[in-house]
Amino acid sequence: MSKHVLVGVDIGTTTIKAVFLDANKGKIIGTELEEISQIREKPDRAEYEAMVWWNAVKDIISGGIKNLNIKAESIAGLCFGGFTVMGFMVDKDGNPLNNPTHYTDMRHMKEVEELEKQIGQKAIEINNNVM
Repeated sequence: MSKHVLVGVDIGTTTIKAVFLDANKGKIIGTELEEISQIREKPDRAEYEAMVWWNAVKDIISGGIKNLNIKAESIAGLCFGGFTVMGFMVDKDGNPLNNPTHYTDMRHMKEVEELEKQIGQKAIEINNNVM
């Protein structure tokens, strides 16, 4: 069995998508997607549940394997991408300790304003981020 299927997974704002490529033929053989929702408990907050992401990724990959009649052993590689850089804490077993935040979460603005008072625009100039 040759390993010839490449899977690209995109974690987006409202969906998690996967594209399955046959590297031998140089063509897309199928796609899968699952909608996800944000947690918006307050207007300045935008979070996700990490396990929702994880379960959606597992579902779309296993769905692609089943729906496209792909043998799992033929998958040569997985690539993950997303809408922005974000991190969240996990414990020693990989269990999430907090919800990942979306880039539209604005809880940090108080700290940004305090930094601007203390050091001016230097922080924005260094990281090239105006939010």
